Amino acid sequence: MEQSIFMKMVFRFLAVMVIVNFFLISSIVAMGGNQIAVAAETNSTSISVRLERHYVDGEISEEYITEPIETIEQLMGQYHGWIFVSQNGDEMILKKDVPDLSPLTKANGFFSISNDGQLNLYDGSAEEQPIIQSFFRLDTKKLESGLHDQLRSGIRIGTLDDYREVLSICLPYRQEEM
Repeated sequence: MEQSIFMKMVFRFLAVMVIVNFFLISSIVAMGGNQIAVAAETNSTSISVRLERHYVDGEISEEYITEPIETIEQLMGQYHGWIFVSQNGDEMILKKDVPDLSPLTKANGFFSISNDGQLNLYDGSAEEQPIIQSFFRLDTKKLESGLHDQLRSGIRIGTLDDYREVLSICLPYRQEEM
């Protein structure tokens, strides 16, 4: 008798769970699958958003914000031009390729070469400064002496045009990979 009552309770519980899941899935499908999972799971109306800006010089800046949101379409409408990368739990990641130099490079970027001829973009003059981006090894024997001297002391980069010009000048001196 007790086993019969227990089985009825289990059956009712499972039936309720099936019905709840059916309605949850139906509501998500009815919205075109665009309901943010976090809002459905936690009844939250906001989500953490990580905005990643990818710059030409290889730098990536991140900004963290909390947005009130109901659907992905609503969020993407607010961030036109951003690309959805992923959603993990209560965080969504959006990415944007910025066709410009990062603020770091604009403020303090220098092209220089290392002792072994590697062309690098540095955060500040080359001596003991962090490398922002590495490019290719130059055949320093073929470099014009004036260009070699400029690269050893560092060439200041403040604009995207400066960046592209230095790369185009150095490209003919690129050392072939062995």
